[in-house]
Amino acid sequence: MLELSADEQLWQEAQTNLTQLQQELETAEIRQLLSDSHDKKGALLTITAEVDNADSQYWAYMLLQMYWRWGKSHNYQLDVVEISEGNESGVKYATLEITASCAYGYLKSETGTHQLQQISPFDVINRLADEFS
Repeated sequence: MLELSADEQLWQEAQTNLTQLQQELETAEIRQLLSDSHDKKGALLTITAEVDNADSQYWAYMLLQMYWRWGKSHNYQLDVVEISEGNESGVKYATLEITASCAYGYLKSETGTHQLQQISPFDVINRLADEFS
């Protein structure tokens, strides 16, 4: 119809309908993703530094901060259930309780090992050797 008639009102109506349909589709997709019976519950999130060194413990700390900020940005109630600080910096492990509707559903895919590949701020000797070689 728009090709046959350059009607601005028809164009605006089509744009409005398309936007509304996109929002409804997004809502339906989220409902489908959160359809399991456990998805509507809160969650316990445990972060563990698998290697007992400063880099791994610092990475675990950064992950804890990231999830904390994510929870706060969604106005979730957050409590640190347990935490073991690292030898030099960071944490060896931490468990975070997230009390909110659908917290488990949103976090259930956050499993496995998260790795960070970077030059360690604690590995000055190797960094200098790489820089001057």
